[in-house]
Amino acid sequence: MGDEETVQVADLDSFVRILTNWHNNRVATIKHLMGVPEGMEMQIGDEDPVILEGDRLKGFEMGLELALDNLGTLPFGFELEDAEPQTDEQPA
Repeated sequence: MGDEETVQVADLDSFVRILTNWHNNRVATIKHLMGVPEGMEMQIGDEDPVILEGDRLKGFEMGLELALDNLGTLPFGFELEDAEPQTDEQPA
């Protein structure tokens, strides 16, 4: 997660798009992980793998719920502007 490149932002619309995409991707990943079946093996770094079952699976799911709760929804509303105004006229 910490391997992401820094993105240069030129304007507010770009910032909103980048932030919204980042947030939506994180929420989607966490929701996907909530569906792991019991008995799934998980390993973090060089640690020994663990089997997600029973209390371990419950703890994993609780951690994901906590992460979702902390991410929540973005604390602002927005409307993105079109890059160029659209017209009904065809070029001559």
